[in-house]
Amino acid sequence: MSNRLVAQSRPFSNARIERTFEQGLTIMEMMEQSDIDMKLAYRIGRVWISDPVSGAMAEIHSDTWHVVRPKAGMGLTLSLEPGKKKRGGGKSIFGLVLSIAVMAAAAWAGPYLAGPGLLGLSGFGGSLVGGVITGVIGRPGKLYIGGSIA
Repeated sequence: MSNRLVAQSRPFSNARIERTFEQGLTIMEMMEQSDIDMKLAYRIGRVWISDPVSGAMAEIHSDTWHVVRPKAGMGLTLSLEPGKKKRGGGKSIFGLVLSIAVMAAAAWAGPYLAGPGLLGLSGFGGSLVGGVITGVIGRPGKLYIGGSIA
């Protein structure tokens, strides 16, 4: 019997790699023979092994990929999940949305406050001061969100 590997080829993509392997290979060997980017897989990849009879699934952690040899008939699934750190944690969607909102507010507020809003500057000086104000608003805002949400 053989083992079937279904892998996501790139994050944010539905493109898949599907391969069938003879029993006896490790998970790492199967992934390497499937031309999967191993650096990316180690960083954001999660491998699930499934039993076709019972339907049970279990996650196989990356530190054991080089020694785990699935039994015949087992299915393997590799998913690439950006924003997820290994073994739990990671960025929440709410935190990402708030970060984008802070960047947008800073991009609007910097030029406005340097120009007609507060300082009345124009030309190069207005652009320079607007960029500084944008950075002064944006970076601490993102740090605050990162510390309180993530």
